[in-house]
Formats: sequence, C-alpha cells, structure tokens
Amino acid sequence: MRKEKTALQRIHWRAVLWLPALVLLSNPNFHTLDLLPDVIGYLLLLAALRRVSALDESFFEVSRALRRLAWLSVARGLGFVWIFSSTSASEQPTLLLLVTFVIGVLELIVVLPACHQLFHGLSYLATRLDGTVVFETVLTRRIARLNARMERLERKGGLTAQKRQRMERRVRAWSRQKRRDITDRACVACQTFAVLKTVLCVLPELAALAHGAYDVGAVKFPWYSYINGFRAMTFFAGIIVGIVWLCRMISYCRYIATDTPFWERLEAKCTEDELAHPSRVPARRLRHALVCITVGCAFCVNFYVDGVNLLPGMITPLCLLLSLVFLRHYLPRALTRLCAVIFAVNTGVSTYTYLSQIGFFKEFYLSSYHGNWNVRVAYTDRVLVPTVLEAVFALATLTCLALIVSVLIDRYTGSHGAATYRYSKEELGVIRRSQLKRHLLLPLIFGVIATVMHVLYFYWLPDREMIWLVDFGIALAFAIFAPWRLWDVREDIDVELMLVSEK
Repeated sequence: MRKEKTALQRIHWRAVLWLPALVLLSNPNFHTLDLLPDVIGYLLLLAALRRVSALDESFFEVSRALRRLAWLSVARGLGFVWIFSSTSASEQPTLLLLVTFVIGVLELIVVLPACHQLFHGLSYLATRLDGTVVFETVLTRRIARLNARMERLERKGGLTAQKRQRMERRVRAWSRQKRRDITDRACVACQTFAVLKTVLCVLPELAALAHGAYDVGAVKFPWYSYINGFRAMTFFAGIIVGIVWLCRMISYCRYIATDTPFWERLEAKCTEDELAHPSRVPARRLRHALVCITVGCAFCVNFYVDGVNLLPGMITPLCLLLSLVFLRHYLPRALTRLCAVIFAVNTGVSTYTYLSQIGFFKEFYLSSYHGNWNVRVAYTDRVLVPTVLEAVFALATLTCLALIVSVLIDRYTGSHGAATYRYSKEELGVIRRSQLKRHLLLPLIFGVIATVMHVLYFYWLPDREMIWLVDFGIALAFAIFAPWRLWDVREDIDVELMLVSEK
C-alpha cells in the first residue's frame, strides 16, 4: 500500500528546484554569451514559487520579475547570434558593448527590487505562520551554541566557576551588539552579487571605446588589444564571486529548511488556498499551453544565414507537445494520442531535415563545383525531399492544432449573454462558437500558405534567391496572427467548465 506523503515531502520536490537554479545563476556572463543559460534558472525559480505566489503580493511581483528576466536572458542570446552572424568584424566591438550594457542595466532594474520583494515575502510568511529560523541572526546562533556548550561541560563536571563567568560575560557582550537577521543578510548578498555580475560583464567591453581613432590628435592607448585578457580576468573574478554567493545561498536555504513546522504550516496554507480557488489550476494550464503554442509559432519563422536556420523548426512540434501535456485533461483521449504521435513524428522529421540542410550547405560552400550535376542531385535528395516531407507533417500538425482549438471552443465556450426573443441561450452559444472558429480561419490560411511557400522557397532557391523575403513575410504574418487570435479565444473559455471536465 502506498504511504501518504507528509506535508514536508510534498513540497520537497519544489525546494529541490532551488539548487540547480542557483547553480545556473551563479555563473558569470561572457559579454553577450551565457555559458549556463540563466533563462533556465529563472524558469526553475518560477516553478518553485508557483504555489506560494498566490499567498502574498510580494511573491506575485517576484514571479512577474522572473518572467521579465527570462525574456531579457533570451534577448541576450539572440543578441549574441545576431552580432556574430549578421554583422562585420569592425562593428562587433561596439555592438557587443551596446548589447551587454543595455541588457545588464535592464536586468539590474528588474532584479534589485525583485530580491527585496522575495525576502520581504518570506519574512511576511514567517510572521504569519510562526516561522522562527527566518528571523534568526548570526549572534543568536553563536549564543545558542555557547549555551549548549556550557550545558555539556556542566553535565560532565568540567565547568569551573571562572570558566562559567567568562562564558556568561561573552554571552552578555554578544547580546548587547546590533543584530541583523539572516534573511536581510541574504537579500544584501543577492543584490551585491547581481551588481557585481553585471559590472564584471560590462567592464572589459568598455575597451571598445578605444577601438577607433575618434580624434587624430589624441594619444591612442591600445586598450582594445588587451580586451581578451580583461575578459579572462573579469570572468575568473566572476567565477569566484559566484562560488562565494552560491555557498552563502546554499547555507541559507539549508538553514531555513530546518524549520519543519513552518514548512508544514506553509503546505497546509497553500492547500487551503488551492481548495478555496479551484479554478486557478485549469486557468494556469490553459495559459501555459497558450504560451507554448506562442513560442512554437515564433519558431515557424525561418531566418537563414549561410544555409543555417537560426530559428530551428523542430522547436515548434516540441512546444506543441508540451502544450498537449497541459491540455490533456480537457481533450478526448483519442485526439490526445493522435496529436502526440503526429507532433513526435514531426519533431523527428524536422530534426532530420534541419541536420540534412546544414550538412548540404556546409559541403556546398566548401565545394568549387557549384553547377555540376552531382550537386543538383544532392540538393534534391538532402534538401528538397526532406523539406517536402517536413511540409507534409507540418500540415498534419497544423490540422491537429486546429482540431484541438476547435474541441476547446465546442466544449468550453458559449454565450455570456442572456436569451433574447429571437434566439435562445443555446442558440447564442452556437453562434458565438461559430464566430470564434471563423476568427481563427485567417491564421490557419496563413499557416497553410507559409508551409507551401517554404517548399517553393527551396524549389526556386537556385534561381531566385530573393524569394526568401516572401517566405519570411508570410511566416511572420502567421507567427503574429495565430497567437493573437488564440489569446482572444482564451477570453471566451469558461474555466469552470474545464474544472468540471477535469473531475
């Protein structure tokens, strides 16, 4: 028989998310390059704070800040790709300085108040739920250890009157000192680390200001010639700062985790809040599914540089698979299985097409025989045929997505108005569902045209290279219209009906 988990065990898996998040965030950034992606750390912290974000406004603000930081981290990565793929070598130093400085300043604007809100919310919950460890100080721990030592010596008979007097004098001296609890110290440590991480990232890039001869009569110092050395020094300094911060935060989290009664009361409070607001779960799942679909639509846009697509197409079916995980409770089982199989096969086909195209164009640009017959055969076998196969499964994926949205509209939407003399409430619901489906017809047409146009792009590529602009424009129109219309449909979906269906 399966044992029922305790309250501490039920929340323990979320507490474990803090460790990999702290490890990912502790690494320094190398100008616009993030070796360990900070975006994954922010998403892990979002998952760890999900249950408590509804208990206090501070945690809700922290969750919003983490989403902004995740987007800024993505922008940093896209800036790195853009600088080193689409700009000349003479422009790269200035652009690196610009992107690094702007992203760093924006991150500080978001992360400094977020740290304050995070630890303020923890202190607030500790006040409400009688948590004691949160407010302890270093001096309090020293006094407790010294008192425990006095008790051990007294039991063993080794505590003389002179030694007792000396220990009591030390306890009184510590008690008179000014105290600051460990939560405030952790907040200051996080804010200091954020500032140092940004400064150490931006500082070596300032050497780019001496890269050009702005004034002929000025004495030019060759700072830029030493920029790699500056980057190496600041990078290793950032590693040391990150390790110190990581050790302090792990120690803080480990010490807070010892307050078992506080965590048990927190779990009970979270469960009580979820029972009082049951509609939050389907609303959150629907929102997460739409976010995954939006990201998948963004990766439908093709941006090729030397035959390499900077937005790989296999991300789209992966995002749709993840959205299906969130929506599986509200869809027919047969439809869920069919869509899962098609999305999974599309992921494999898209990955094969992506690798095949990269391999062909790599050999194509290295070869000097661009016009012979063998290259054309290789182009057909390794580029055109996989692209047609990918387009077939893309159309199947688009059909599955249309079926999913259609089922959601039929099951969980209707008319919010009252019946009139002309139509009953059921008839108004049918009319509203028809309007929502027609509302999605335009992005569906754009999706079909974009898929066919992608095949024509590779078919016409040897003769008409500028056709990429048409392919890019149509895919971009689909990536904009589809999420826009889907988020409009979300406003008409009744989460109460989804909750009944889940039960």
